[in-house]
Amino acid sequence: MSEEVKKAPAKKAATPKAAAKPVAEKKAPAKTAAPKAAAKPVAEKAVAPKAATKSVAPKTVEVKNAVVMSDKVDAPKATAKPVANVANVAGAAKKGEKIKSKGTPATGRRKKSVARVRLIAGSGKITVNGRSLNEYFANGFLQLIVNQPLTLAEVKDVDVIVNVHGGGLTGQAGAIRHGISRALVKDMPQIKTEVKKAGYLKRDPRMKERKKYGLKKARRAPQFSKR
Repeated sequence: MSEEVKKAPAKKAATPKAAAKPVAEKKAPAKTAAPKAAAKPVAEKAVAPKAATKSVAPKTVEVKNAVVMSDKVDAPKATAKPVANVANVAGAAKKGEKIKSKGTPATGRRKKSVARVRLIAGSGKITVNGRSLNEYFANGFLQLIVNQPLTLAEVKDVDVIVNVHGGGLTGQAGAIRHGISRALVKDMPQIKTEVKKAGYLKRDPRMKERKKYGLKKARRAPQFSKR
């Protein structure tokens, strides 16, 4: 080869690269939490004081002269009125003792008759349905029946007021006697034995039996006819 060999250009020596700068890691800026707004203090609502409850007056209910309290309050019990018994003072009443009370009621019955009797201190009058005894019972025997208890008890200073209905005159006279006897025994318990022995406290239960359908009377049947 020829001397004139073209020398290849010498390779440039590689210049040493500058040392790479350490890349600083970019740290994401820490998000600072925004300070929360302080919670507003909740204003407590002032509760208006409740109006005082109205005191409800207990209702009262009148039931036959008795007052009942509706609020379950024990109502004072009405004191029982003393029953005025005729001539029954300490049980020391005697025959013929004057009756000093307002009156003694009793009920007498005989058959269908009912008599409401009241004894009142008086002069011995007997009033039957607003009429005198002699006017109501014209029959002297019926007048005797009515006066039997008073005669037995030897009581004269007593007025008898009677309201009688039902039955006939004989039944009414017996009912009045029964009622007067009961009233006298209430006032003078010591005469009960004598009045009972005389039979004045016995109630006659015989009453007219009712008519039945298909019959003419209570038991009377129509005459049988074969043809």
